[in-house]
Amino acid sequence: MECNTCTNKIGSARLAVQCSQCHKHYHCKCVDLTTTDSELINSGNKLFKCYGCGSSSKDGDFTLSDVMKKLNELITKNVDMCVSIELCHTRIQENNKLLKDQDARINSCLERIDSLSQQNTHLQKENAELKRQINEQNQYSRKNSLEIFGVPEIKDENVIRTVQVIAQSLGVNLDKQRIDAAHRLKSNLRKPNEPRGIIIKFISRLDKDDFLKARKVKRDFNTSHLSHYFTQLNVHPAKAIYINESLTYENKQLLNKCREFKKNKNVKYLWSRNGQIFMRMSDNSQVFKISSIESLRDVH
Repeated sequence: MECNTCTNKIGSARLAVQCSQCHKHYHCKCVDLTTTDSELINSGNKLFKCYGCGSSSKDGDFTLSDVMKKLNELITKNVDMCVSIELCHTRIQENNKLLKDQDARINSCLERIDSLSQQNTHLQKENAELKRQINEQNQYSRKNSLEIFGVPEIKDENVIRTVQVIAQSLGVNLDKQRIDAAHRLKSNLRKPNEPRGIIIKFISRLDKDDFLKARKVKRDFNTSHLSHYFTQLNVHPAKAIYINESLTYENKQLLNKCREFKKNKNVKYLWSRNGQIFMRMSDNSQVFKISSIESLRDVH
């Protein structure tokens, strides 16, 4: 082993030092170090750097101070990092608490939504049932009523007299005392040129049934069958006169849907009786009572 400065061999290790950076060996006298310095450096209590790796003071305090400074900087950074990590943990805990609170609120909202949904379903069923009952009551109030369409209108018409003429043409004797009320309906906006329909309310349901049966017997009943009461109108050609049970708006809508179904599915029979709608596919098939649109699914 030789000195990196004078290149002479180093006889005693006590009289030489090693650079802590480049690890080259030097005589103490070649780098201006005393025997005491050599002992401190070789014992590890001081660090030594050669001139090539950085200036070094005689006693080596600069190098150790520099190391301590770096160490203190690392300690400070480590403390700051610990504080930052602790802050992150605190924030994470706060966020976890917020998430738990939000989960609780969301679960509460979901429970509330489920409860409201059940209430809504119940109210919808209840509302549908109330509508059904009201419709039944309204239809029941029409149990003695008929509607007539196709009868020409006369100026200054006495509708009860018109109804009596229609009854006479059907072979039914109808005193005005057996008629509770009779009047023309509103004009049909889709058919403005056609005469307005007539609604009749009989005192007795039996009179209504007799009137309706007479019309069914006289299947070709038209304006030509009316008495001299209508001759002045000179209706040509003769037009059919229709007599039907008086249905509520809801039942009329249902009957229209049934007519569409009858046409599309080749249903042979469709009729109403006492405010109820019935359907039969053929002569030998089952009779179905149609109380709603859903009832049509059962028709076969």
